[in-house]
Amino acid sequence: MKNFRLFIFLALVYFSLTGCTKESSVDNTNILSQKIFFQYEYVNYAWGFQHHGWFIDSTGNVYSYNLPENDAWKKGDENGVISASDLNENLSKANLTGYRINTGELASKVDLINKAKLGEITEPVWAAADAGAMIYSCYTYDSSTKSYKKILLKQLGDYRADNKSKSADYLYKWMESVKVHLVP
Repeated sequence: MKNFRLFIFLALVYFSLTGCTKESSVDNTNILSQKIFFQYEYVNYAWGFQHHGWFIDSTGNVYSYNLPENDAWKKGDENGVISASDLNENLSKANLTGYRINTGELASKVDLINKAKLGEITEPVWAAADAGAMIYSCYTYDSSTKSYKKILLKQLGDYRADNKSKSADYLYKWMESVKVHLVP
């Protein structure tokens, strides 16, 4: 039954992305194999280590994590590429929040990812002390290498960096609205 629901959801996402007359910027061959689309992450080493955040998966589920062991947390390479198995391992350390993004809303946000990835990233500028890093990102999936590419939407905290794409700014603001539902 669970697999049937997943199939129905994926079919709905596929048809919602391909059924419009407007050409979609999403690679529809990859959307069905991509598990994670968005991530918010907070990391701070000042006054003790802090690491928490959340993911949004392809079904709209939001998963949160808090203080996973730093050496056990898989990081991508310097280009923001992380293997699907490493990202899935990180996701396995997260818990369902009970908050879920509806299919139509998620599909409209996923459609903006490829536009956001074309945005120029500003040079990081020092903005604060001991504030850590609040990082808003989205992912694209490469099925040929079974890896994800992290796309920075915005970074705040000790250093600030912005993706200059209007789509990136829109996604960042949307993620801020999701974050409101997750803060106790």
